[in-house]
Amino acid sequence: TRALPVVQPLAQSLRPVLARVGRVPKEKDDEPVGHDVIDELEALYLGETNVFVDEEEVNAASLHIEVAVDCSSSMNSENKTLKRGEKFELAKLFALAVEEATKNQRGISTRFWGFTDTVIYDCGTAGEYKITGLRAMGGNNDSAMLYHMGKSAQNSGKAVKMLFMLSDGQPSDCSWGSLRNLVVRMEADGMVPWHFALDQIDNSAFEKYFTDLCGQPLPEAIMTMCGILAAIANQK
Repeated sequence: TRALPVVQPLAQSLRPVLARVGRVPKEKDDEPVGHDVIDELEALYLGETNVFVDEEEVNAASLHIEVAVDCSSSMNSENKTLKRGEKFELAKLFALAVEEATKNQRGISTRFWGFTDTVIYDCGTAGEYKITGLRAMGGNNDSAMLYHMGKSAQNSGKAVKMLFMLSDGQPSDCSWGSLRNLVVRMEADGMVPWHFALDQIDNSAFEKYFTDLCGQPLPEAIMTMCGILAAIANQK
């Protein structure tokens, strides 16, 4: 797409960072590493000293990323630093950066979405670039979208699950409380539900993982979002 040259430098810098996120089991072909006193109690009892284990956890990519773009009509409105339509453009550019950074990466899976108050648009996986075809209209139901992302992430089988929501305001078609409860539950399950706010939000339901991009021009906001993703990845 025409937007790819804008995000490719950032995406290329993210690729090696994301490739290190997670831990996966590695088969150990009868390699002695000491006694496994849980699984080999009987062997030890009979005097066996050369006890083997079948696998161990090693550093390797085991990462799933979900990205949801708010497609409500307000995403086309301007604010102090972003012109009309730039909030929506910023959200899609970040999604594209994630697509490029994760495309054909071993051990990394993705899912991209657009959403309003009535529809969830399936934009596929990294490399399909369906996010570019989204249009902004209607309201937004953040709870429904986050719940949908959580279910999708649970099925990924990955060790680390990041859920990114890009929106410009409070949900219009679900309660703040329902969204807050959902966020807390996902955090308790070990997921990382992160809200990138593209306009002023005084009381986000995403208390722990929240980034306010209001007041940043488009190029700076893109850098901030990708920098946050890299920082999260380095912690996992």
